[in-house]
Amino acid sequence: MSDAQVEEVLRDYHRHVDDLRARLGDRPRALLDLNLHDGQVQSFILSPPSFTWRVLIGDLQRGYEFVSVRYDDAEVVGGQEGLDDLKLTEPGSEILYDELEELPEGRLIHRVLVWPEGEVWVRFSDVHIHHEPASPEARR
Repeated sequence: MSDAQVEEVLRDYHRHVDDLRARLGDRPRALLDLNLHDGQVQSFILSPPSFTWRVLIGDLQRGYEFVSVRYDDAEVVGGQEGLDDLKLTEPGSEILYDELEELPEGRLIHRVLVWPEGEVWVRFSDVHIHHEPASPEARR
């Protein structure tokens, strides 16, 4: 992919996020503001009708925090393996990238790419996010 193509893809994605931000309510909009890149999943619970995970996010410049994300009316609908097979809480596993999309029926889908390999897709109606500070030593 050429530099021009990469720039075009990034512009399209930023337009998509801006459009979503204008249409979403406060709680789903907060999901767009989370920087999950390099996040380390500490725990997760799939207890229909909700899915919750606790993730260590941040860096030395901004500081670290634990964020708990609870998706209501949730279905884990995608990914290459089951959640347990992804070994999300194992040392070395990290969140690489995530994206949010509005579905035609009014629900949302949060797609998360995980290192070293795998994806988690959560279809949901609402989301609740809780932040709490973490020390730099919390990083595994």
